Amino acid sequence: MHATCCVVVACGRDYNTAVFTLIATKPYIGPTREELERRKQEQMQQSESIVRQTTVVKDEQREQLERIRQSKHATILAHLNAKFPKCSICTTGLICPGFQPNSENPTLCKHCMHENRKHQDQRKAHDRTVTLVYLTQAVEKLGITVDFSEIPDIELDEELEIELEEELEIELEEELEEDE
Repeated sequence: MHATCCVVVACGRDYNTAVFTLIATKPYIGPTREELERRKQEQMQQSESIVRQTTVVKDEQREQLERIRQSKHATILAHLNAKFPKCSICTTGLICPGFQPNSENPTLCKHCMHENRKHQDQRKAHDRTVTLVYLTQAVEKLGITVDFSEIPDIELDEELEIELEEELEIELEEELEEDE
């Protein structure tokens, strides 16, 4: 393929108009249109592949975080049911997170002042009010710590949560920019 140009200088009557055309014969050294189109297709396929891979990784991270949360839920639930039975009288929220002896009368609960024998209920895993947030608040109110060392990948819990929150924020910002 050759590029052809020619130079023509033309001036108008008032000498304020000039037209230039360049004539040159040089071989075109570059990709053909087909090659450019093929490269563009490859770039689009590569971009789509990266998006798919990123989506797969994010989905795996979400699943891993969900498994960690379910394990934490089960661990806290088992610990609270074993060591801090639920009060059968206090049915609302976290008035009584579980039996802890009163310092003056150890047969009474220090949270609700009900007797020890009234604290025989167990928290149920399938109860929709017994969420991870609820259990975490109960642990905080009881002033105890729960050992999560048996949970696989527990050290990734906060890291995954932060990563996924940042990703969600970026997606929301992109959606807002598209709307504007």
